[in-house]
Amino acid sequence: MQDHSVLRRRELDNVTNHSSQPTAEQHPGEAPVILTPGRERYALCVLMLIYAFGYLDRQVVNILAEPIKNELHLSDSALGLLTGLAFALFYTLLGLPVARLADRFDRSRIISISLFVWSSCTALSGLASSYVSLLLLRIGVGIGEAGCNPPATSLIADVVPRHRRASAMSIFALGNPIGSLLGLAVGGIIAATLGWRAAFLIAGLPGIALALLAWLTLPEPRRDRKQAEDVPTIGEAFREFGGKPTFWLLGLGAAMMAFVHYGNIAFYSSFFLRNHADGLASSVVWAHDATGIDLPPLALLGIALGLMMGVFGALGIVAGGKIADRVGARNPAAYMTAPFVAAAAQVPFCIMGLFVENVWLALGLFCVPAFLTTIWFGPVMAVAAGLVGPRVRSTSGAMLQLIINLIGLGLGPLSIGILSDLIAGTGGDSGQSLRFALAASSATGLLAALCFFRARAYIARDMIS
Repeated sequence: MQDHSVLRRRELDNVTNHSSQPTAEQHPGEAPVILTPGRERYALCVLMLIYAFGYLDRQVVNILAEPIKNELHLSDSALGLLTGLAFALFYTLLGLPVARLADRFDRSRIISISLFVWSSCTALSGLASSYVSLLLLRIGVGIGEAGCNPPATSLIADVVPRHRRASAMSIFALGNPIGSLLGLAVGGIIAATLGWRAAFLIAGLPGIALALLAWLTLPEPRRDRKQAEDVPTIGEAFREFGGKPTFWLLGLGAAMMAFVHYGNIAFYSSFFLRNHADGLASSVVWAHDATGIDLPPLALLGIALGLMMGVFGALGIVAGGKIADRVGARNPAAYMTAPFVAAAAQVPFCIMGLFVENVWLALGLFCVPAFLTTIWFGPVMAVAAGLVGPRVRSTSGAMLQLIINLIGLGLGPLSIGILSDLIAGTGGDSGQSLRFALAASSATGLLAALCFFRARAYIARDMIS
């Protein structure tokens, strides 16, 4: 009993030291990674900002979907390909080779170059003369963004100790709702006043400047070249995480949540413009009477959707990270409690929001799944980082992102678009067909809940860090 007390005191001393000393995570046979607390916070903030620009460039196309559809005469299936699979296919497939580079070379440089590529492609999208050229530029955005997430999460895991890792991943993930807010709100306002082409141009240019800042200031905490080059082969890396049920259950659960989140948000703008046009028109009149500001329906909708995804998405991400750090310290299986509950609970709110008549009640109901569908990020990324050693974290992270984004980001919008076209082909109007397609997508959250629940049985055995 005395030995246990001594060990417990040492653990508490280690936790205390982490809060006041430079971050240092020690691994057998490797030099310690050390950043001062100020440099750690700076790196985390820059990475979060870069991630936000990634989501800004992803989400701006969603608020512009209906104007693009009308000008280029597209079907919902073509729209789903543009907003989903065209981006996700190259984003996911290139993520693994980029991650292998990140396990060997300077991650800050890889992230900076990637940001420059995707921001440039976003800006050039405003000059697209056809659907094909716009599709190719969206592929370029996906190619660029492939170099962000795996190197960034690997870098964070190297410099943040385990007891704060879920919260750190959640701070990084705040780029999702912040970028979504800016992409939807600013994109809607610009598109309503200057057109959708100007919205792409204005969305892309700031990222180019941020890429230069990241190149000059973002730290790479690896202490020596040998540590970066001493990386297992791709086969060895796969054997390290591939035999762990936790990895695959987390990947499938997160993929199903991404299927709901990315699929629905890709068509929210079209859903409201088709099914709540009168309510939006009345809201424009009310907004003018209350504030004296003239807001076109698309601008008002962009602000509403941006605030919904930004505010409630951010709250969900922060809550997920805080809950995971609190309960996971006592019982690793508890990391998946919040994602499991959230995945199941979001389904009825999604479906109710699709079938109510009042536009603002619908938006209010959608705020609940906007909160619940982001809770998984911090817990899943923290557990995934702890399943493997630091030398293969970029590779395992890229494989996880491949599963999540190919199923969620790639197939989510495309599946909804195809299903909407199929239902419309049976005689329904495009607004009603999209309503039922979104309802079917929302129900896949139950599969995510099942995966997260099953993962609880394996986490304690599979985690090594």
